[in-house]
Amino acid sequence: MIDTANAFDICSAAAAGVKLEKLLWIRCGGNAEHALRAADLLLQAGGFGVVALDLIDASPQSLARIPPTAWFRFRRAIEPTQTVFLVLADKPLTKTCAAKRVSLERKKPVFAGQAPFKILKAG
Repeated sequence: MIDTANAFDICSAAAAGVKLEKLLWIRCGGNAEHALRAADLLLQAGGFGVVALDLIDASPQSLARIPPTAWFRFRRAIEPTQTVFLVLADKPLTKTCAAKRVSLERKKPVFAGQAPFKILKAG
């Protein structure tokens, strides 16, 4: 987990079933350039099942400075491996380098059921 903005919540991850003893957490203190270097080192080193790069809270200026060649380099590094490289961002960054793009939209929560029990459903 490459945490660009130090936003990763260990307690929530543990509650969700993440095996923290198997997690390498790299905190980058808000520096997207350091996060990209860390991703490059991990992908080139190999041996990881999943490498997640969290760029959601990175500044638009730092995201604009990411050269397209970086994404091609990352793709070449993982193509012959079983590694999943997950880029978390609030806008598309990887362009044509992405093998799969998933977009999630926030919807209004809907509560259903009879009092005193209500179930939260996606709206």
